[in-house]
Amino acid sequence: MPTDDILWRKVDSLKSQETEKPKTSLPASQQSPENVVASHTARPQQVRSRASRQDNSFANNRQRERASTQASTLTCYPPEWVETIRKVVKTTGKEVAFTRLTAQEKGRLTDVVYGFRRHGMKTTENEVLRIALNHVLQDFEACGKQSFLQKVLEALLA
Repeated sequence: MPTDDILWRKVDSLKSQETEKPKTSLPASQQSPENVVASHTARPQQVRSRASRQDNSFANNRQRERASTQASTLTCYPPEWVETIRKVVKTTGKEVAFTRLTAQEKGRLTDVVYGFRRHGMKTTENEVLRIALNHVLQDFEACGKQSFLQKVLEALLA
C-alpha cells in the first residue's frame, strides 16, 4: 500500500509531465557531427546495436507520450464542474448507500484521505467518494457513450 508521500510524488510527476515541452524528433546523440561521423566508421555490429537502442528509445518515448496523453485525458474537465460538484458535496446527504470495497480499495482511499490531512486539507472518505461519484456522473451526462463510465462498463461486460 503506497504511502501518502508516494501518492503526492506521483501527482507532482504527472503535473510536471503535463508541463514539459515536446522534445525534438532526433535524439541528442544523432544531432552532433562527431556521432554522425562515428556511426559511418563503426563496425556493422555497433551500428546495429546503436540502431536498436534508438528504436527502443523511440518506443519508450511513444509509450511515455501515450501514457501522458491518457493521464491528461483523464484529468481534463470543464472548470465549472469543480464549482458544481463543490455545491453538491457541500450539502450534507441524507440518503444512505453502502459500497463494498476490496481491502486494497479501502487502503488506497484511506491513504488519499490521510495524505490530504497531512497537507492541511481536512476531508473524509465519504467526501472523497461523493466527489468521485459526482465527477463520474457529470462526465456521463456530458459525454454519454464516450464517457468514462460507459467505457468501463462495456469493458466489464465484454
